[in-house]
Amino acid sequence: MQVGHELLKVRRPMTYMTHPKNDPYDPLTYCLLRIAFVEKAKYLGVMLEIGRSFSVDIHYMKSNFYCSFNSVFHRVARFQNEIVVLQLVTSFCQPHLLYCTECLGLSVTQLRSIERTWQCAISHILHI
Repeated sequence: MQVGHELLKVRRPMTYMTHPKNDPYDPLTYCLLRIAFVEKAKYLGVMLEIGRSFSVDIHYMKSNFYCSFNSVFHRVARFQNEIVVLQLVTSFCQPHLLYCTECLGLSVTQLRSIERTWQCAISHILHI
């Protein structure tokens, strides 16, 4: 059975390099589409990075968090009720920051970065 491009719905085929210093390969193709070698790949909402070991891009999670935080905060900040704003930010924005972190095996530096991002958001809400 021949698998066609229409069956798999492939938009941009790519492969994930495990180490940036690999020798260049012959171009790979799939249904006459060239498969690109990438340094970052988004999988299930997590941005994976190349390297000798498994790593993720924390900046991607933090930028999604700040985008949702700014949207929620500037819509409800006029209510002048910190508890309501804090509950909304916890409900709608915190999942962008903490999504899948328990299974990623983050380093201490990455955990501190996520913690500092959350502390900055809370201090902004509470005017500390």
